[in-house]
Amino acid sequence: MKKITLPDITFSVAGRDGTVTSIGAAEQLRLLVSFAPSPNEPLTLDDIRRRLPILDKLEALDGKKKQGLVLEDAEYAVLQAVVAASVWTGVNRDAIALADAVEGAETVEVKTGT
Repeated sequence: MKKITLPDITFSVAGRDGTVTSIGAAEQLRLLVSFAPSPNEPLTLDDIRRRLPILDKLEALDGKKKQGLVLEDAEYAVLQAVVAASVWTGVNRDAIALADAVEGAETVEVKTGT
């Protein structure tokens, strides 16, 4: 399993109506995982199935971000690929910080109840 310590960063996201909203690292990851990298590369059903558990874990983080995002190795590989394939509209230090946090995930042991 991998644990990602999310950096304390914010992203400005423009809505379709022109309003700008600030979001944190977990929400930015949620957006990256939720959408295809481009309209020319739509998500397959297999992509959706592999991304849904990551979205569930990001949603469960609400209010517990300091605990970090813990993913199974296969989920981590999907997230790592999504972040690496992400495109940005300009130079953004926070994008690099987020990518570095994902790449720098630590391996954690699963504690069993035995």
